[in-house]
Amino acid sequence: MACNARPSLILTLCSSAVLVSGSACSTVDDDNPFLTGIGQNEVGDGDGDATTSGDGDGDPEGDGDGDGDGDGDPSGDGDGDPSGDGDGDEPPPPPTCDDGVQNQDETDVDCGGLICGKCEDGGGCVQADHCVSGMCVGNKCVSGCLGDVECAYLDEDCLIGLCTIGVCNQFPANQGKACATGEVCMDKGKCEAGACIEEEIDCSAGDSDCSVGACDLLTGECIVNEINEGMPCSDAPGCSIAPFCSAGVCDDPDASALFYEPFANNDAGWTLGTNWAIGPAVAGCGDPGTDHTPTADNGVAGVVIGGCAPQIIHPYYCLTSPIIDTSGLPAVWMTYYRDLYSDYTPYMKNTLEVFNGNSWVMLFETLGPPGVDDQNWMYFGYDVSAHANEAMRFRWCYNINSGGVFARGSWNVDDVTVSVTECNGGDL
Repeated sequence: MACNARPSLILTLCSSAVLVSGSACSTVDDDNPFLTGIGQNEVGDGDGDATTSGDGDGDPEGDGDGDGDGDGDPSGDGDGDPSGDGDGDEPPPPPTCDDGVQNQDETDVDCGGLICGKCEDGGGCVQADHCVSGMCVGNKCVSGCLGDVECAYLDEDCLIGLCTIGVCNQFPANQGKACATGEVCMDKGKCEAGACIEEEIDCSAGDSDCSVGACDLLTGECIVNEINEGMPCSDAPGCSIAPFCSAGVCDDPDASALFYEPFANNDAGWTLGTNWAIGPAVAGCGDPGTDHTPTADNGVAGVVIGGCAPQIIHPYYCLTSPIIDTSGLPAVWMTYYRDLYSDYTPYMKNTLEVFNGNSWVMLFETLGPPGVDDQNWMYFGYDVSAHANEAMRFRWCYNINSGGVFARGSWNVDDVTVSVTECNGGDL
């Protein structure tokens, strides 16, 4: 193969590929080596490629769009997508009934029209068959009704569903009637203006100096929470001297009564005056049928237990305690329970006295009308600190000082306690 050239002017350039193929070779002009051309006697098409075929549009790709990207898209964006949207992918999917967009023939987002399902209440509509309720008012779906029966699904403890102008609405009902919200720590609910108003469950029974009652939010039951651990308290049971809070309880581990008599027997050595006795309680003539002590002995000290005191004039007949040494104590209290049924003075008189070491001091006495008629066991306590001595005693007495006295049972005494603080052994 020969290269056509002008030896004095042209440097012949032939690539190995050209030589092998037998094609004409390119030449470089000596005067302007940057200008290229085709071989001698060959015809160009003006499109810048090495072939003689072409469209003359200056597009080496030959797709005729003039941008050189080969996609036939004269916009020249080079994305290979003749549609010109620049995404290079397939067209977007068609609209559906769950795309979150109001499209197609939908009257609201993904509902209404012929393609998608009906709209719930509040959804947009044009006609009734666009709505689940079958009612379209003001281009909105509403619950339709013909009568109150259709609105019964709105009934609650304090509300009632009624049909008004074809629409179901709730109205207050059952004013003052019982109701419940279902909250575990609330009860005693009552309907007020359409609302169920409840009270918190009362757990105050658990309140004390050492505890506080509260409602368990899981069970609705009252529980007791401990407070003031180790702190002094004032509501200890029994004969406490210096009580303190321990595990939610006000107590005094060292508490005890100096003297306590439940009258189960007379082992302590009480002095019994005429008509007085110690024994089981017997009902009769105003006397109680049971004692006060929470034990099985049922023992009391009384005048003619279960019967009336003899209606004859006589001086004081007394029940006298044994000696109780209270000397040196910082304080002394005597407490007891009584059931007294007596006429008034001058017919019948009743007294309670303490011996101060030298004489008897009056603590209690009955006077003029009316008489005394205790219906139950009555508690009494006396601060006798001023009379403390090594031979302290107490006595309960009665007399009849005039004829015509009514039949009465007189004294019944139980649970006598002597301590440094006000307490009663019968309550332990």
